Amino acid sequence: MKDFYINILGLEFVSEEKDRHVFLKAGQNMLLIFNPNKTLDSNESNSTLLPPMELMSRHQSYTLL
Repeated sequence: MKDFYINILGLEFVSEEKDRHVFLKAGQNMLLIFNPNKTLDSNESNSTLLPPMELMSRHQSYTLL
């Protein structure tokens, strides 16, 4: 899925934790794509801390020019 955002939409790769989340730069904004099942698993002590799922929107919309 990451390839779609980078190669098709042209977003800039910033960082990722494989199978957990990826950060992409979209202009002056940052897009976070994450696996909700992995972010709920608190056993990964070296993982980047992400906000609780209930605070994050599950909706995405794009304007392609």
